[in-house]
Amino acid sequence: MTCPKCQAGAPDNNRFCELCGCKLISANKIEANVVENQTNQINQINHNHCRCGAPPEAFDSQGYCLECGIRRAPRQRIHNKVELLPNFAAVTDQGLRHSSNEDAVVIDLKEINGKKTFFLVVCDGLSTAQRSAEAAKIAAKEACESLKNGLCNTLGQNTKAIMLDAIKKAHSAICKLEYLENDPQDPPGTTIVAAVVQNLMVTIGWVGDSRAYWVGQANAGLLTRDHSWVNRVVDCGEMTEEEALRSAQAHEITQCIGPLETIISGQEPTASLNTFLLTPSSFLLLCSDGVWNYAPTANEFAKVVQQSPSFEALTICEVLVANAMSLGGRDNATVAVLCV
Repeated sequence: MTCPKCQAGAPDNNRFCELCGCKLISANKIEANVVENQTNQINQINHNHCRCGAPPEAFDSQGYCLECGIRRAPRQRIHNKVELLPNFAAVTDQGLRHSSNEDAVVIDLKEINGKKTFFLVVCDGLSTAQRSAEAAKIAAKEACESLKNGLCNTLGQNTKAIMLDAIKKAHSAICKLEYLENDPQDPPGTTIVAAVVQNLMVTIGWVGDSRAYWVGQANAGLLTRDHSWVNRVVDCGEMTEEEALRSAQAHEITQCIGPLETIISGQEPTASLNTFLLTPSSFLLLCSDGVWNYAPTANEFAKVVQQSPSFEALTICEVLVANAMSLGGRDNATVAVLCV
């Protein structure tokens, strides 16, 4: 090794320089210190703290630390996608502001009674609730499995009743999650929107504000109506929609699935239903509010879809998520697309 003071050479096992007496540090020790410092920096970044130790709120809107002036290192976003067919895919993204992804999506297809049947489920775990990511995943998986089993057992009869039962089972599955009763966060809860498509007929069920849209060649439409504070005050005439959307309560929902709903309302959630006959060469899209908040009306949503360089389902998903990220990406963003 080399003495850091007089630059004289010394055996690796020496602790002090024989010429000047300076304490020696081996290259291995220096490398270990560098690795340790890098690890500490990574751990601090992973916890949204600055390398100087400043808390997350110390960063300005441009990502610079107000304590030391260092810009926050970019983090790796969780971005997952699934493509079952060129016309059937889904994407879920962590977003730019959240430390985790509390959305969940499940898509599947199965031939039932000689008909190719498509299943789409999107859930958005409530950020104020405990175990929200788990709640969303459990609900999406349970609802999809229940829909498939229900349709197989009845050969596709009474799809509306099967949809209601699937959402009820998803709710029951989340209610089995353990949670802390005295925790500052709410008990588990999530939104849900689910769809079954056979031929061109779609049956949709939902609780909360995750949505389903239809986009055709010349027209588009919103197929769900949010269980939201905004719709409630507008429906009863307390406010106009413009006034309600300016309120601090504008993003509150009035229903969810999970124990949170049971505790607040004292009863199980009431899912809403809709059926719709899709036109050929159109798109069915289910998404969380992290996507539709940046294109809320059907026409705005359709304009984003029409910007897609191709009309394959995965590409459309990526375009919708990229649109949300380009406009702020303040929430998890999830979308499932079926092109018929």
